[in-house]
Amino acid sequence: MSELKIGITWNCFTSGFTSGFQQSVKNIYSAKEVKNYDLIIFSGGEDISPEIYNEPNISSYINPRRDKFEISILKECFDLNKKIFGVCRGHQLINAYCGGKLNQDIIPRHGGSHFINIINDNNIINYYKDKSVSSLHHQAVSIPGNDFEILAVHDILNTIEATKYGDNILTVQFHPETQSYIEFFNLVKEWC
Repeated sequence: MSELKIGITWNCFTSGFTSGFQQSVKNIYSAKEVKNYDLIIFSGGEDISPEIYNEPNISSYINPRRDKFEISILKECFDLNKKIFGVCRGHQLINAYCGGKLNQDIIPRHGGSHFINIINDNNIINYYKDKSVSSLHHQAVSIPGNDFEILAVHDILNTIEATKYGDNILTVQFHPETQSYIEFFNLVKEWC
């Protein structure tokens, strides 16, 4: 099998994904480049603008330029039927763009390691059944995107930790790129 072509939408935690996938992950600079990749990663970073899910901004620290850019990439992914992997901000953006809602400021804010409760079997997410995940966020998906399946929730806060849509979209609230679980990234590669 030839090496998977992986693109990332923003230069955020790229080295962690490169280490996890054990191969090059290239930055995407325009929607025209999406066609060149097998998998598109939407990584962590700033908050998602509440405008995307039709709510006023209460406590979100947004980057409108990034929102606009990543939505253009997301639209192109849908048009070209690409595999999409959303992490933290990416998890939130993809669900919000697809009709979901976010809690703009979960209390207490969440950071550190925790476990997830898997509520729907998924070969990739099941990898974390007895392992802790690493998180850092204050927003969280409260209602998943239209027709998204909730795969896992936080073991204490009950926030949505993983979703999927059909065979092409997988999102996680936690940060697998900060851990050294190569096996997890191998499962993502097999999914592609």
